[in-house]
Amino acid sequence: MAISCQACAPRVQTSLEKGKAQSVSEQDTSAVFQMPTQEELVSAKKESSFARRYEVAKHLVSIGELKQAVSHLRKLRRTARNGLEKAMVNEARASLYLARGELRRAENLASEAVKASSSFAPAYRTRALIRKEGGDLVGAVDDFTSALALLPEDLESLRGLTEAHLAQASFHAALEVLDRLLEVDPLDAWAQDKWCTSMASVLGYSEFPLDYLRMLRRDRITRGELAALLVVEREMILFQTEGNRHRQYEGDLPDVPDCDGSWFEPFARKAVSWKLLRLYPDGTFRPSDTVRKGTLAVELYYFLRKHCAVAPTELLRTGPLSSPAIEDPDGLKQWNTSGYLDVRGSTYLRIPVRIMVDLGILEPDSDIVFGTESTLEGAQARKMARNMARMMASLGCEKAD
Repeated sequence: MAISCQACAPRVQTSLEKGKAQSVSEQDTSAVFQMPTQEELVSAKKESSFARRYEVAKHLVSIGELKQAVSHLRKLRRTARNGLEKAMVNEARASLYLARGELRRAENLASEAVKASSSFAPAYRTRALIRKEGGDLVGAVDDFTSALALLPEDLESLRGLTEAHLAQASFHAALEVLDRLLEVDPLDAWAQDKWCTSMASVLGYSEFPLDYLRMLRRDRITRGELAALLVVEREMILFQTEGNRHRQYEGDLPDVPDCDGSWFEPFARKAVSWKLLRLYPDGTFRPSDTVRKGTLAVELYYFLRKHCAVAPTELLRTGPLSSPAIEDPDGLKQWNTSGYLDVRGSTYLRIPVRIMVDLGILEPDSDIVFGTESTLEGAQARKMARNMARMMASLGCEKAD
């Protein structure tokens, strides 16, 4: 039987293939994958083995198996060579002594870990936990802050820093950390509870609604939710500037019938009392209406114009956002809002939009469209309400009871 050996014969390259081969050979091969050397493989294996043993030791400490942890730590100490590995050993040993309640020795080991490698975040975190346990809250705050500078999303450090601030009754500082924690894990039940408790302590409420936090993750906010945002951010500014004195302004709040029984009812009543938001001509608040940016710009602008010691246009005239065009009422056509296609032909929207954009309270959708019919997400609305509260403080706005 004749057997074809065509596949066995040496293959002759075509001219096209020769050209491709030459092209490949002329290319920069610096990015081409190269097999690691034997020394690199041994080093990687050693580092991986050391890291695994470190994690095992830490886990044994966390579950209370301290004798087994000691055995692993002895092996780690014998094999530690560079600064990072020595830091890992000392940090794990510090955790062990912390579990035993030997705080002084634990803190010394944690400090040695920090010296061995200043970029090893767990060393700062463990020393912070030791200092917090020993009552040194200032030192704990410093170390937790250092750990977070290296690992911004470290949940353990965020929780520890929160607890240190709460132990000092620094509720406002705790809230800032809890905001960061909830950005990392919005569904963290512990953080949600601490956030609501801290807000209640700062603002003087018996309790603070969890629905407020949930609202911050919504795709679009309603008028009732807007009332809550505006009031809370205003109260936070008042707390920072006046402390508990701002609560003495509380008086009888008007009824808002179509908000009865809702979680935002007390905020809606305050928003109406302070003239932040107005009732419609038929006496309703319409809390379920979706907030649109154009309507919001008008409502906030008229509040600033009527209830502030300094007119918003005066701030633009004298401040860093001043513009020659604003000096001349007839120069309105030259204002930036003339470039927004959805505002250009509206005398009703033009000035409020210009003021809200230039004061940094609202942001346009783009360079050419403001977005009068656009809605606000919860996080965007919170930023807007915070900017509005700061601007009210700058303009000397009083709560209009």
